[in-house]
Amino acid sequence: MKRNPEIIRNILLACERAKPLEQLSNADVECDSGQEWEVSEHIRLLDEAGFIRATISKELNPQSPPTCYIRGITWDGYEYLDTIRDPEIWSKTKGSLAKVGGTLSIELIMAIAKQAVREKLGLEV
Repeated sequence: MKRNPEIIRNILLACERAKPLEQLSNADVECDSGQEWEVSEHIRLLDEAGFIRATISKELNPQSPPTCYIRGITWDGYEYLDTIRDPEIWSKTKGSLAKVGGTLSIELIMAIAKQAVREKLGLEV
């Protein structure tokens, strides 16, 4: 599985929409049909990276993705989300990602998004 920047963004946006102390599950994350396993795996990856706080259950049924409980977004998660939240910025960022196969490191995605923000604000690039 490759990291999917769109799923990562959807997870962080779901965390941001949650009420304080509200616990989310992977079912609360917007995704295409058939991406449930990917969502669960991306929640695990974001938890490992320190972008969210989550608990991943051990499923007894290997045919079902593990249930993930998201307890919140971290400072680093907000820092990343702040660079990609705006739909116009995200669209430009995805356009750049498409040129290199659709995925890059989080640091490079942030750099691309920050560049798009600078351009939108008319700041020197």
